[in-house]
Parts: sequence; C-alpha cells; structure tokens
Amino acid sequence: MTTERLSCHDAQELSGRTDPGRARGSSLRAGRSEACGERQRAGWSDAGLFVALSLVVMAVARVPSLTYLDYGFGLLIVYALGALSVNVIFHYLGEMNLSAIAGLAVGGYIYAIALSHGMVAPVGFLLAVLGAGLFGCLMGLPNLRLHGIQLALVTLAAAWALPDLIGAMGSVTGAQRGMTVASTFSVAGVTITAGSWSFVILATIVLIVLGLLLGAGLRTALGRRLLLVSGAEPASQAFGMRLGAWRIAIWGASGILAGVAGCFYAVSSGFVGPSEFSFQTSLLIMAAGIVGGAGWLGGAVIAGAFIGLLPDALSSMSGGAEYILLGALIVVAIAIGKGGLFGLLHAQVSRVRTGRRSKLRVAQRPDSPRQAVSEEKRVAVVAPSIFKVDVGRPGEVAPKVRQPLVTVERVSLRFGGVQALSDVSLQLAQGEWLALAGPNGSGKSSLLNCISGAYIATGGHIVIGMNEVTREASALRGRMGIARTFQTPRLAAGLSIAENVWLGGATRSVVGDRVRGSQAVWTAVHEALDEWDIERYADMRPANVPYGARKQTELARLSVRAATASSRLFLMDEPAAGLSPDEREELVNELRTFRLKHAGVAVIIVEHDVQLLGQLCDSAVVLESGKEVAHGSFADVFASDAVVLSFIGREDCE
Repeated sequence: MTTERLSCHDAQELSGRTDPGRARGSSLRAGRSEACGERQRAGWSDAGLFVALSLVVMAVARVPSLTYLDYGFGLLIVYALGALSVNVIFHYLGEMNLSAIAGLAVGGYIYAIALSHGMVAPVGFLLAVLGAGLFGCLMGLPNLRLHGIQLALVTLAAAWALPDLIGAMGSVTGAQRGMTVASTFSVAGVTITAGSWSFVILATIVLIVLGLLLGAGLRTALGRRLLLVSGAEPASQAFGMRLGAWRIAIWGASGILAGVAGCFYAVSSGFVGPSEFSFQTSLLIMAAGIVGGAGWLGGAVIAGAFIGLLPDALSSMSGGAEYILLGALIVVAIAIGKGGLFGLLHAQVSRVRTGRRSKLRVAQRPDSPRQAVSEEKRVAVVAPSIFKVDVGRPGEVAPKVRQPLVTVERVSLRFGGVQALSDVSLQLAQGEWLALAGPNGSGKSSLLNCISGAYIATGGHIVIGMNEVTREASALRGRMGIARTFQTPRLAAGLSIAENVWLGGATRSVVGDRVRGSQAVWTAVHEALDEWDIERYADMRPANVPYGARKQTELARLSVRAATASSRLFLMDEPAAGLSPDEREELVNELRTFRLKHAGVAVIIVEHDVQLLGQLCDSAVVLESGKEVAHGSFADVFASDAVVLSFIGREDCE
C-alpha cells in the first residue's frame, strides 16, 4: 500500500475511516466501490471484447472461402473505424454526423494524391490523417452555433455535395475517372500488399491501437468532463471548460479516425472516385455508429462488421432490403437511447448482477441513522407576520477579519429593449452567506449569470478577489474559483451519481487523472455522498434517481470542490425548488453542516423560501424589476417596509 498506487476500492476504504461516525461496515464500503468501479469494469470488459472481436475479424479475413478477401476485409476495417468516428461525436456531443463519408473521402484522396506525387506510403498516410483531422475541425465549426436537426442538415448537405465537389476539382482528383491507388506499399522495409497476411495484421493493429486510445480517453478525467458538453453546457462552462475549443477538438478526432478509414479503403479497393463515396455509404457508417452504441468500442466493431457485410449479404434480394433492415435497426437503436443495442445488452447483464448484489447488501447492511446536526441558537426577526423567520447564525465559522471576495458594482444587463438589471451592487466576504431574494422576474438569476459569466453585463464592474472579470468568459471564472448549481440540475447523463459528484474535483485534471487513481478526490466524493445522504444512489444514472437526489448531487459536487480547494465562491440557484417540506427541512440541516465544514467558502443563494434563507444567511439583497430594493443584514432587510411591499403589495400590507 505504501509503494503502490491506491486503487479505487482502497481509496474508498480510507474515506470510510476518515470520520468514525460515518463508518458503516465492510458491506457499505463494498457498495461504494461499485459506484466508481461499475463503469470502470464495463470499460475494461468493453476494451477486452473490442480486442477479441478485432482478432476474430482478422481470423475471418483469412478464411479461404472468402472470394473477395482484399475488398471484403478492407470494408470491415473501414466500417469499424467509421463507426468509431461517428461514435466519438455521438457520445460526447450527442450530435448526428451525416458527413462521415466526407472524412473518408478526404483521407482517401489525399493518400492517393500523395502517392501520385511520388511520396512514400507512410508520408501519404500521415498527410491524409492530418488533412482529414483538419477537415473534421472545419465541419465542427457549425456546431459552435447549430445543434440537433439543424446541424444534422448541415452535415447532410456536405455529404450530398461531396461528389459534385470532387468533380469540380477534376484537375487534382481526376473528376469522374477517379484515381488508382497502388495496392502494394512498404513500411519500415516490409512490403505489404492489400489482402495479404501482413496487410491483415497491420490493419488489425491500427484498429486495435486507435480503439484502445479512444477507450482510454473515455476513462480519463478529461473524457468524463467532456460528457458534460452534451446536454449540460452551462455546467461544463461553470467547470472552466472552453466549449468551443473542445467541440472543434472532438470533431477533429472524429476526422482523424475517418481519415485512417479512408486510407485503408483506398488501398483495399485500389481506386478512389466519386462513386466510391456515395451518400448511401455515409448512411451505413452513421448507422453503424448509432447501432453500436455511444462509447462502446465492441459495439462499433460488431455493428461495423455487420453493416459492412450487409449489402453483399442481401444483394440477391430486390427492393433495397438492406436499407429497409438498416432503417429498422436505426429506429430501434435511437428508441433504446445513446447506448445502442450493445449498451442495452450490457445494461441487462449489469441489472442482473446489480440485483443480486443489492439483495445481499440489504441483508447485510446495518441500520445507521444520519449524524444529527446540533441545534443552534435562533433569533426571531422583527418583521410583519408573513416574514417571521428563524435565523440560525453559525457565527463561529465566520472569520473576525473578512476580506472582500466578490464585488459587484452598479451592474446592468439589457436584452434588446428589456432592462433585466439596473445598477445593482453587492459585496461578499470570505465565509459570508448572502440571500438574493425578490419576486419572479426581479433579476435574481440574471445577476447570478452575470457573476458566473453565463451573461456578460452591459454595464458596471464585477471583481473576484483582485481581478476584474466583467468581460471574461464563464470558463475563466470557473477556473478562478466560481462554482454554481442550477434551477434544473445539470448532470452528465452518461455517468453515475458518484462520477457526477467526482467531476467537482476533476476541474484541474486533464488527461492523466483516471477515475480509479485519484485517491484524494474519491475520498472527498464519498464523504460528500454521505454528507448529502445520496450514497445509496452512487452507482445509478441521474435518470434513474429521484429529482431531489439530483439536486443534492449538484450540491455534493460543490462539497467536493470545496474539499479540494477548487472553488471559493458558490452560487446556488433555488436549491430547494421542487422539494417537499420534509426535504426542505433536511436541506437546511445539510446546508448548515456544509457551512460548518467549509467555513471559508462564500455563498450566494437565490431562493423564494424566506424561512429557509433566514436559517442560513448573514446578509441579503432584495431585487424588484431588476433594481435593488434593500441591502444589508438579513434581519434588517426583511424588517424593512420596502421589502414587505415588494413581496406582498401595498394593500395587503395595510
């Protein structure tokens, strides 16, 4: 243990021993290991299956009865790599790429052109891969503004226009005549011919290496952070990610895989021409990526091989039977979800295993009531009856000398002719909790968005520490220590609850930090799971847990950020929204525990529940129609006539 890197299970055992009051026995620690180990084990089993299937394809390619060996094996490799190319975009961005065939064409043509100019095969291959990667980056530019069906139509247009573009560049591409490609080339002094045993081995090695590199990327901190880009963009920005750059990078990686596939296609067929890169072929490759399932390497090989051989297998049937079957497969895969058919199969197997472990865990797990929170002194606020709130002041956690952490000076925000904010100012010290209150439409969330960088203020100044960030992007502010929650939880649907919480400590990790290897972060994760009472959901996906647990997951992620010193300022946007009265009471106790544990963190809370705010906050700012109504200590603000009138109106007040 002292000389070897701690495993995920070891880290969780240490986290269970950190606080004796939270130790719940070996059965709970075993359950915790599943939280971070299930997807890890799935990743390794998927990688193993991917390698095994690739070797099977290699063996099948040498079966003497295959009369179309040269072309057939190359086609299997092309579709497997093409499926991986589509898979990257579908997995991380949730987008449909209908122009995968264009990447293959770019790779194949650049390789053919390079050889025609006397370049050796390895140099031509390198140029083709780089060119296809650059083309992928260019195809990703529309994704900075367009999403969903609009982006799919753009990629469809690119694939549709490809043959005409090739014809228009006839002096380089040979127009409709196409270009011949030598089927024999040399690598490190070894002569390789398409269809030979050496070609089969080389193609299989390339497929396995690229697939394993992609699979390893899925299990890094970066890979899991990128899953926030799909469906949780505001959260990814709050984590300090430059969305535009990462979108382009993902499209570039997809282009590189397509370029490799294009090179193998050119060598296998011995020819590149417009007819070789038809729109129908693009649909086949897209279908392979979707049916195989997002993020599943083995699924890409299975779907790629199956769909690659589908046209030949059904060629004797009339009426386009292969496309009818293909369409049915796509419909079924989309209905199942991003996991595809392979993901569905794995989910069923995992459900059986998890069900058996859950029954054993329930039988062995001892009763363990949550750690009680000590009752604190309460002071009634002098206010009209509707504003009688209990104020819990954990004053012992506030430092005697508190330096300004956030300064908002006369901030304004305008959307066209709508003035959302007008000259709003506030100042927040380290360790201070501030309530941001007001009726609906008063500008509370707009002010949070201005502080976090989701909106850029049209006037005024925002200073974090000693740095003015008024015009800075949200990603930079996230790296400076600002973190937030949202009215609707923004979680990565493809990760477990534990992994979503873990993302709170992965903000500064890029490639080298794997899920199972970060002991300190996982220790903080399991403490946070206990602190927010969601450890029973640790190995479940967000879609399968109650709404309140998803809200608590975002708050637990903040606990991890605080524990790992990743953030100094937290913005909580209606943390109690959608919760029952009992859940609200529990939330107050959890937030009190959070404040006692992380005394140096400043918090701004937007909430309509004044009773809840009164038990947590030191000061308050009340807004109405984008303007500041009152600002000061919580008791003074909610005892003022202006605030009473703002909330309940003049006639009711009288």
